[in-house]
Amino acid sequence: HTMDFFWELATLILIMLLGHWIEMNAVGNAGNALKKMAELLPNNAIKITSDGERQKVKISEINIEDIVEVKAGESIPTDGVLIKGETSVDESLVTGESKKVQK
Repeated sequence: HTMDFFWELATLILIMLLGHWIEMNAVGNAGNALKKMAELLPNNAIKITSDGERQKVKISEINIEDIVEVKAGESIPTDGVLIKGETSVDESLVTGESKKVQK
């Protein structure tokens, strides 16, 4: 009976280690996916100042209520609200939805 207990214990430890390895692998893949997604973001944006001037600024310099110009085909640099025109946006990296979303 001692050998039966040994194999049960060894199997339990093996299953726990396998579960831990699968979890760490999933966490690592999620981190890599976030890094790749961050690399897709542009470094700069065109900010429209209060006097209507266009100014190239770093993304870190964009504040709430700033107006940012995004031309056709460009990546959208920040979260925001469309205030003029209409567009369709590929949100597949964020939502997993393969169809473009009309805005």
